[in-house]
Amino acid sequence: MYKRLFQLALAIGIALFAYTYLYDFDKMSETQMLNSVLYWFVPLIFGLYGLLATRVKERIPLEEKNVINYCFSGKDKGLLITIILLATFGVLGFIVLLVPLALFKIKDGRFEIYVALTGAVIMLVILYIFLKVLWPSL
Repeated sequence: MYKRLFQLALAIGIALFAYTYLYDFDKMSETQMLNSVLYWFVPLIFGLYGLLATRVKERIPLEEKNVINYCFSGKDKGLLITIILLATFGVLGFIVLLVPLALFKIKDGRFEIYVALTGAVIMLVILYIFLKVLWPSL
């Protein structure tokens, strides 16, 4: 239902990222580049979370009630690879991926939108902390 919206958001995020870092890179100061992160980051993350939620919703069996159990069951190899890749980021990777999926009921008609918005908000908070706390000390 929302798959096209998520694909469009992902395409916009990738296009803006490519424009910023491949075409406009030399024309921008460091401050301008940091300020432009939100333009490509938000649609990219929104699209990724939305497509992930769509995949889970489409493939989860009707009798399965727990999204987390399904994610770790190994029934969806693509999803399991995603989880293993995120595990390389440790506990933070699991939290960032699984919290938005676990917060909402998969039977809800707007599950994908809720997951995408929650995931984008979590990632924006992490980005804000990085830019305000860690970046100045680098």
